This record gives sequence, C-alpha cells and structure tokens, in this order.
Amino acid sequence: MSTAGGTLIVVAATVTRDFYYRLSKSSRKHQLRVGQASVGLVGACALLFALRIPDIISLVGAALLSLALLLPAVVGGIFWSKASKIYAFWSICLSFPILIIGIILYPSHAKIVGLPAVLVSLLIFIIGSWCETRRSQIG
Repeated sequence: MSTAGGTLIVVAATVTRDFYYRLSKSSRKHQLRVGQASVGLVGACALLFALRIPDIISLVGAALLSLALLLPAVVGGIFWSKASKIYAFWSICLSFPILIIGIILYPSHAKIVGLPAVLVSLLIFIIGSWCETRRSQIG
C-alpha cells in the first residue's frame, strides 16, 4: 500500500509542479487543488486498470511496457547527438494512448499489446529526429 501511495504522490507532484505550474504560475492554494484532483484522477485510473486486468502478472507486464515507451527517448537522448527533444516528447505522448487502448481492448494479452506502442515510439523518435536534423542541414 505504501508503494501505491508514494506513486500517487509522485504523479500528483509531477502533474502539478512540472506541467500545471509552468503553464499557469498560479498560487500555492490553487496548486494544492490541482494536486488533489490529479491524485483522485490517477487513483481512479489505477483502480480501473486493476479491475480490468485482475491478473497481477499481466498488470506488471503492462507496467513494464509502459516504461519501455520511454526507452527510445531516454537512450536516444543519451547516445545520439542529433536526437530531438521535441520528437522524444511526441514519441512518448503518441505511443502511450496506443498502449492504453491495447490494454483496454485486450486485457488478457496485456503483456504483449504494448509492443506496437513501443514500435511507434521508436519510429516517431528516430524518423522525427532524423527529419529535423536534415531540415536544419538544408535550411
């Protein structure tokens, strides 16, 4: 239970401080409200996933695949000097809904439905970064 609580707090802090505060520069009181709402929203989503995928092994597999979506952006950002921050961001943002839809539609195969999402993440990152590099060389 402490792991779940800690994860909810981290997600709420990330949403509140890294996204919301940077966009709105709101007061502390308003940030607290947004943090509380994000805890409720993330908690509800986690509950829905747990009810949809009752098998713990499949749920852990889906969680690991969601981490695999970050792999192209993280590894590419470290080892590829021409990597694009913009396409690293978009590779994660566009592949995550694919993973979620796959898990919702095929909960019994949650361990493997993320493979297309990882492939999409990899392709968006590589092709986007390559095109941006070519564009900067041309113009």
